Parts: sequence; structure tokens; C-alpha cells
Amino acid sequence: MGHAETGPLPATAFTTRKPPSRQTLSLDTLDNPNTSASSPWVRSYDSQPLIRKIFAPTVRVQEEAVRVLQDRIVLGCHAQAGVASLLVLGAVVGVPGGGLF
Repeated sequence: MGHAETGPLPATAFTTRKPPSRQTLSLDTLDNPNTSASSPWVRSYDSQPLIRKIFAPTVRVQEEAVRVLQDRIVLGCHAQAGVASLLVLGAVVGVPGGGLF
């Protein structure tokens, strides 16, 4: 099961290779799409009204680390929204002659 030692590679092993062609360097992903747009559940979900999509039942995440990450993201978003709301409120109240009351 052991592997035979082949020794070091000759120096020409690194210089005789052709440079990669433009085609192999492309990051184009059009040849193999990875979409689920044709799945039956996607068509069913898209046809639902917006209110049903908003209040759709959810499944609790089992992985503790993912749950903690999600909670931190939501808490951070709420904090940022609160700060932005206070800034807008301060701007509206702080402009006495703007007629914004």
C-alpha cells in the first residue's frame, strides 16, 4: 500500500507547460446553471399572495452557531434602524421653521 518515491521533479516539468488559455481562465457560469427556478415549489411560492409569504410558518434552525449568528444580525439591524429613526426624528424636530409638524 506504500507509495514508491519518485524523487524530485526535473526543472523542465515546470517550464514546458503551456499557459492556460483564455477559455480556462473564464469565470463564466452560463454553461451549468445552478437554479431551482423550474422546481414546482418555486412556482407555487411565487403564486402566493404577499401576506401569505410574510406570515408563512418557519422552521427553527437546529445548529446553535447559525441561530446565534442570525440573532446577532437581527439585533444589529434593529439597533441600526433605531439609531436611524432617532436621527431622522431629531432632524425633523430640530428644524423649527420647516413646517414639518
